[in-house]
Amino acid sequence: MKLSLSTKLLSRSLIAAAVVLSPISLVNAQVLPSVTRSVTQPIEDLTRRLPANRVTERLTRPEKPALPELLPALTSTLTADLSNALLPVKQAISVVDSLQQTVLREEITPQGELAIAREWVVYASEADLAWFEQSPFSVTKQRYVSLLDSWLVNIQVPDAFNSLNRIKAALPAHLQSQLGRNHVYLTQSNPAEANEEGAAVKESAATTSSVETKPLCETPARIGMLDSAIEDTHPLLSTLQVREHTFIDASLPLSRAHGTAVAGILQQQLAHNSQVVNAAVFYARTQVSQGASLFDLVSGLDWLASQQVPVINMSLTGPDNPLLAKAIAGLSSKGVTLIAAVGNAGPAAPPLFPAAYPDVIGVSAVDAQGNIYRWANQGEQVALSAPGVSVLTARVKGETGPETGTSIASPAVAGWLAQWRTCQSGSDATKTAIPPALRQQLQDKGEPGWDPVFGEGAWLPAK
Repeated sequence: MKLSLSTKLLSRSLIAAAVVLSPISLVNAQVLPSVTRSVTQPIEDLTRRLPANRVTERLTRPEKPALPELLPALTSTLTADLSNALLPVKQAISVVDSLQQTVLREEITPQGELAIAREWVVYASEADLAWFEQSPFSVTKQRYVSLLDSWLVNIQVPDAFNSLNRIKAALPAHLQSQLGRNHVYLTQSNPAEANEEGAAVKESAATTSSVETKPLCETPARIGMLDSAIEDTHPLLSTLQVREHTFIDASLPLSRAHGTAVAGILQQQLAHNSQVVNAAVFYARTQVSQGASLFDLVSGLDWLASQQVPVINMSLTGPDNPLLAKAIAGLSSKGVTLIAAVGNAGPAAPPLFPAAYPDVIGVSAVDAQGNIYRWANQGEQVALSAPGVSVLTARVKGETGPETGTSIASPAVAGWLAQWRTCQSGSDATKTAIPPALRQQLQDKGEPGWDPVFGEGAWLPAK
């Protein structure tokens, strides 16, 4: 009975702490179960560890209450867990320029997905462009996509038309299957450990790691990135040749934090003078979050296709979209190996894209000991897992520090595969499968064979 009372006291205080740490209005139904587990698990662990006589003594001696002595350890655990648990929360924002003028407005769709407000995207032919001039929709931008021999048309619709059924009813029949929301996709590294100013989190050497290995051969490789901009003057990237093209509107704030970290991971796998070709498609949503519209993602993928890169890394996630699926399938048909982060929305979250497309190798994250990253997505889309917890890499302003997330695990695999494809020039290996040379290095950490947590296994490259 006294143990139960102690638990109740702890529970009430922790619930109050959780409310202060994170306004409940920001937590959606997808995240609440993970937050609840983070709050209740430390309580259960502590009560199991406390001897019954100690609990009795605390309850009968009010001059030494148990709660103040127990709260420091719990507060430390809960602060990190609640902060991490809030990462997947989708909150629409308005992006402003340097003059505080709104230049982009996001919205949450009826399906709970993040998108640019009242914007849709269509694949169209040259002849279809004339139809849009007479339509009730405003064409905000358009781009010819050589990869698919189609025009990518971005339209803004009146509020009355802002639904799939209403827009389809207004479109010619042949365009109805070529329509998709202008969804927003997010990067997948842990913003709690890095920010745009490059502030490093102090961690001990025992909790950080790297994925740097000796290149498979000395021949310079070529790899594509779909990410934010890169700080190409960073000392860690001096061994690379970085080529970059920016696709976001000039009015949008540019971020370099995520792309710099991902390029730093690629550098650890690539031979000297290897070339990183980056399509910069992400705008800065906040100091710790980057977003990319579907229109810019497809534009970036089309440009990367023209650069003849054998491997493309995509450290980003978002919803399924028919236009993105078509672009991914087009790249795969040209022999490009596509690698993507599976996401940090938690083990109970639904599949995220592009990792969940059949033509993409989805990568999850593990720590240096091969333990799964607690917020990594799980499911059929997980092909393998790689280091992605507290991994040392490049940060903006020439700094280095630990980064966490499936965004960090994905480029480790992509860099290795790009170097392997360069060293094995002319190989007939399937571009969407894990090659035997990599498969034999995987450690089976979960159920025997493939499993939805680790995929085929965890890749822990020998230093």
